[in-house]
Amino acid sequence: LTVLILVLKPLLFFSLLRWLGERSPVAAEASWRLGQTSEFSLLVATLAITNQLISGRAAYLIQATTVLTFIVSSYIVVWRYPTMGNGIKQKPE
Repeated sequence: LTVLILVLKPLLFFSLLRWLGERSPVAAEASWRLGQTSEFSLLVATLAITNQLISGRAAYLIQATTVLTFIVSSYIVVWRYPTMGNGIKQKPE
C-alpha cells in the first residue's frame, strides 16, 4: 500500500499540475513534496477505530502506511531537492 501511494499520488499531482500549466521541474518537486499520506489520515483512523467503524488491523495498516510514506517521501525530497539549510536550493554540480 505504501509503494502504491508513493507512486500514484505524485503521478496524479504531477499530471494535474502540468495540466494546469505548471512547468515540469516545479510540478515534479511539488508532486514529490505532496506525495505522502497526510497526518489527517491518522486522525480519521483514530476516530474510526474509536467508533468501531474499522478493525484494529485496518487502523494499524493506515498508521503504518502513513508513517512509512512520511519516512520514504521525506528521504526522497531531501535527496532529490537539497537545500543549503536556509531554504535556498543548491546549484547542481
